[in-house]
Amino acid sequence: MITSDAYMCTDCGAPCDGMAEHARCPSCGSIARTRHITVADTVTATDEVPSLGVEYGTGPRPWQEKWHRVWLGYGKIRQSYSGELGFQSTDAWADAISSFLGSVHHLHEWIALDTTTPIPARSAARQHLRSHHHLKVAEGFSNTDKHHTRQRGLQVRISSLVCSPTGNRARISWTDLATSDTGQEDVLDLSEGCVAAWRGFFADHKLSTDG
Repeated sequence: MITSDAYMCTDCGAPCDGMAEHARCPSCGSIARTRHITVADTVTATDEVPSLGVEYGTGPRPWQEKWHRVWLGYGKIRQSYSGELGFQSTDAWADAISSFLGSVHHLHEWIALDTTTPIPARSAARQHLRSHHHLKVAEGFSNTDKHHTRQRGLQVRISSLVCSPTGNRARISWTDLATSDTGQEDVLDLSEGCVAAWRGFFADHKLSTDG
Protein backbone atom coordinates (compact mmCIF):
# COMPACT_ATOMS: atom_id res chain seq x y z
CA MET A 1 0.00 0.00 0.00
CA ILE A 2 1.06 3.63 -0.55
CA THR A 3 2.13 5.32 2.68
CA SER A 4 3.36 8.64 1.26
CA ASP A 5 3.14 10.53 -2.02
CA ALA A 6 5.07 13.79 -2.45
CA TYR A 7 6.64 15.98 -5.12
CA MET A 8 10.17 17.31 -4.69
CA CYS A 9 12.56 19.45 -6.73
CA THR A 10 14.70 17.16 -8.90
CA ASP A 11 17.75 19.43 -8.61
CA CYS A 12 17.86 20.43 -4.92
CA GLY A 13 15.31 18.15 -3.19
CA ALA A 14 13.10 20.94 -1.80
CA PRO A 15 9.43 19.99 -1.24
CA CYS A 16 7.09 21.17 -4.03
CA ASP A 17 3.70 19.79 -2.99
CA GLY A 18 0.78 22.02 -3.96
CA MET A 19 2.76 24.04 -6.50
CA ALA A 20 1.63 24.58 -10.08
CA GLU A 21 3.08 22.18 -12.63
CA HIS A 22 5.60 24.59 -14.15
CA ALA A 23 6.20 26.80 -11.11
CA ARG A 24 9.84 27.36 -10.20
CA CYS A 25 11.35 25.81 -7.09
CA PRO A 26 11.52 28.48 -4.34
CA SER A 27 14.99 27.22 -3.35
CA CYS A 28 16.87 26.88 -6.67
CA GLY A 29 14.53 28.06 -9.44
CA SER A 30 14.35 24.71 -11.25
CA ILE A 31 11.09 23.52 -12.84
CA ALA A 32 12.09 19.83 -12.76
CA ARG A 33 9.96 17.70 -10.42
CA THR A 34 10.36 14.20 -9.00
CA ARG A 35 7.46 12.31 -7.51
CA HIS A 36 8.37 10.20 -4.45
CA ILE A 37 5.95 7.38 -3.62
CA THR A 38 6.56 5.15 -0.61
CA VAL A 39 5.00 1.70 -0.73
CA ALA A 40 4.95 -0.50 2.38
CA ASP A 41 4.22 -4.20 2.59
CA THR A 42 5.21 -7.21 4.64
CA VAL A 43 8.13 -9.07 3.11
CA THR A 44 9.95 -12.11 4.44
CA ALA A 45 13.63 -11.97 3.55
CA THR A 46 15.25 -15.31 2.86
CA ASP A 47 18.49 -14.20 1.22
CA GLU A 48 21.02 -11.48 1.89
CA VAL A 49 20.61 -8.37 -0.23
CA PRO A 50 23.73 -7.87 -2.41
CA SER A 51 25.62 -4.59 -2.28
CA LEU A 52 28.10 -2.82 -4.54
CA GLY A 53 31.19 -0.95 -3.46
CA VAL A 54 34.47 0.42 -4.71
CA GLU A 55 37.76 1.31 -3.05
CA TYR A 56 40.22 3.84 -4.43
CA GLY A 57 43.95 3.51 -3.89
CA THR A 58 46.14 6.32 -2.60
CA GLY A 59 48.92 5.86 -5.17
CA PRO A 60 49.54 7.76 -8.43
CA ARG A 61 46.42 8.57 -10.46
CA PRO A 62 46.59 7.22 -14.02
CA TRP A 63 45.42 9.41 -16.88
CA GLN A 64 42.88 6.72 -17.79
CA GLU A 65 40.90 7.81 -14.72
CA LYS A 66 40.26 11.22 -16.31
CA TRP A 67 39.60 9.65 -19.71
CA HIS A 68 36.90 7.55 -18.05
CA ARG A 69 35.21 10.79 -16.93
CA VAL A 70 35.43 12.10 -20.49
CA TRP A 71 33.85 8.93 -21.85
CA LEU A 72 31.03 8.95 -19.28
CA GLY A 73 30.34 12.63 -20.01
CA TYR A 74 30.25 11.95 -23.75
CA GLY A 75 27.75 9.14 -23.21
CA LYS A 76 25.51 11.44 -21.16
CA ILE A 77 25.52 14.08 -23.88
CA ARG A 78 24.58 11.49 -26.52
CA GLN A 79 21.80 10.15 -24.28
CA SER A 80 20.55 13.68 -23.65
CA TYR A 81 20.36 14.39 -27.37
CA SER A 82 18.49 11.14 -28.06
CA GLY A 83 16.02 11.67 -25.21
CA GLU A 84 17.10 8.53 -23.34
CA LEU A 85 17.49 10.47 -20.08
CA GLY A 86 14.04 12.04 -20.28
CA PHE A 87 13.35 15.64 -19.35
CA GLN A 88 16.18 17.56 -17.65
CA SER A 89 16.28 21.05 -16.25
CA THR A 90 18.41 23.58 -18.13
CA ASP A 91 20.70 23.83 -15.09
CA ALA A 92 21.33 20.07 -15.05
CA TRP A 93 21.90 20.07 -18.82
CA ALA A 94 24.37 22.96 -18.61
CA ASP A 95 26.24 21.22 -15.76
CA ALA A 96 26.59 18.04 -17.86
CA ILE A 97 28.11 20.03 -20.73
CA SER A 98 30.44 21.95 -18.42
CA SER A 99 31.64 18.78 -16.67
CA PHE A 100 32.39 17.06 -19.97
CA LEU A 101 34.31 19.96 -21.51
CA GLY A 102 36.28 20.48 -18.30
CA SER A 103 37.39 16.83 -18.31
CA VAL A 104 38.31 17.06 -22.00
CA HIS A 105 40.50 20.08 -21.23
CA HIS A 106 42.27 18.70 -18.15
CA LEU A 107 43.05 15.32 -19.72
CA HIS A 108 46.28 16.71 -21.22
CA GLU A 109 47.56 17.52 -17.73
CA TRP A 110 46.79 14.03 -16.46
CA ILE A 111 48.71 12.50 -19.36
CA ALA A 112 51.68 14.85 -18.84
CA LEU A 113 51.91 14.05 -15.11
CA ASP A 114 51.46 10.28 -15.36
CA THR A 115 54.98 8.92 -14.93
CA THR A 116 53.95 5.50 -16.26
CA THR A 117 53.23 7.06 -19.66
CA PRO A 118 56.04 7.22 -22.26
CA ILE A 119 57.84 10.58 -22.23
CA PRO A 120 57.06 11.44 -25.91
CA ALA A 121 53.32 11.19 -25.21
CA ARG A 122 53.61 13.18 -21.98
CA SER A 123 55.52 15.94 -23.78
CA ALA A 124 53.10 16.06 -26.71
CA ALA A 125 49.79 16.15 -24.83
CA ARG A 126 49.59 19.93 -24.31
CA GLN A 127 50.55 20.73 -27.90
CA HIS A 128 47.94 18.27 -29.15
CA LEU A 129 45.28 20.05 -27.07
CA ARG A 130 46.15 23.38 -28.65
CA SER A 131 46.53 22.13 -32.21
CA HIS A 132 43.03 20.69 -32.56
CA HIS A 133 40.06 23.03 -32.99
CA HIS A 134 37.54 21.08 -30.90
CA LEU A 135 40.00 20.62 -28.04
CA LYS A 136 40.86 24.33 -28.13
CA VAL A 137 37.16 25.15 -27.78
CA ALA A 138 36.93 22.79 -24.79
CA GLU A 139 39.99 24.44 -23.23
CA GLY A 140 38.48 27.88 -23.86
CA PHE A 141 35.18 26.86 -22.28
CA SER A 142 36.91 25.41 -19.21
CA ASN A 143 39.06 28.52 -18.69
CA THR A 144 36.17 30.92 -19.35
CA ASP A 145 34.12 29.03 -16.76
CA LYS A 146 36.98 29.17 -14.24
CA HIS A 147 38.17 32.78 -14.63
CA HIS A 148 36.15 35.97 -14.41
CA THR A 149 37.93 37.68 -17.31
CA ARG A 150 40.09 36.23 -20.07
CA GLN A 151 42.89 38.21 -21.72
CA ARG A 152 43.91 35.71 -24.40
CA GLY A 153 42.87 32.51 -26.10
CA LEU A 154 39.25 31.64 -26.77
CA GLN A 155 36.36 33.01 -24.74
CA VAL A 156 33.69 30.30 -24.87
CA ARG A 157 30.18 30.12 -23.47
CA ILE A 158 26.94 28.21 -23.90
CA SER A 159 24.83 30.34 -26.25
CA SER A 160 21.59 28.33 -26.22
CA LEU A 161 20.00 25.42 -24.38
CA VAL A 162 16.86 23.45 -25.23
CA CYS A 163 15.46 20.74 -22.94
CA SER A 164 12.72 18.44 -24.17
CA PRO A 165 11.45 14.96 -23.19
CA THR A 166 12.36 13.83 -26.72
CA GLY A 167 15.90 15.17 -26.64
CA ASN A 168 18.08 18.10 -25.60
CA ARG A 169 20.03 20.53 -27.77
CA ALA A 170 22.71 23.11 -27.05
CA ARG A 171 25.10 25.42 -28.86
CA ILE A 172 28.47 26.83 -27.86
CA SER A 173 29.72 30.25 -29.02
CA TRP A 174 33.38 31.26 -29.06
CA THR A 175 35.43 34.38 -29.68
CA ASP A 176 39.16 34.43 -30.38
CA LEU A 177 40.43 37.30 -28.26
CA ALA A 178 43.54 37.73 -30.45
CA THR A 179 41.80 37.94 -33.84
CA SER A 180 38.16 38.72 -32.88
CA ASP A 181 37.06 35.72 -34.98
CA THR A 182 33.82 34.16 -33.77
CA GLY A 183 31.99 30.90 -34.27
CA GLN A 184 29.45 28.45 -32.93
CA GLU A 185 29.44 24.71 -32.33
CA ASP A 186 26.64 22.23 -31.79
CA VAL A 187 27.40 20.49 -28.48
CA LEU A 188 26.99 16.95 -29.83
CA ASP A 189 29.25 17.72 -32.81
CA LEU A 190 31.76 19.33 -30.46
CA SER A 191 31.77 16.37 -28.07
CA GLU A 192 32.25 13.90 -30.92
CA GLY A 193 35.14 15.99 -32.25
CA CYS A 194 36.80 16.12 -28.82
CA VAL A 195 36.54 12.37 -28.28
CA ALA A 196 37.85 11.64 -31.78
CA ALA A 197 40.79 14.02 -31.26
CA TRP A 198 41.93 12.36 -28.04
CA ARG A 199 41.42 8.85 -29.42
CA GLY A 200 43.60 9.83 -32.36
CA PHE A 201 46.29 10.94 -29.91
CA PHE A 202 46.10 7.61 -28.07
CA ALA A 203 46.47 5.73 -31.36
CA ASP A 204 49.43 7.84 -32.49
CA HIS A 205 51.27 7.21 -29.22
CA LYS A 206 50.09 3.60 -28.76
CA LEU A 207 48.39 4.36 -25.45
CA SER A 208 45.81 2.01 -24.00
CA THR A 209 42.68 3.45 -22.38
CA ASP A 210 42.39 0.33 -20.21
CA GLY A 211 45.09 1.52 -17.82
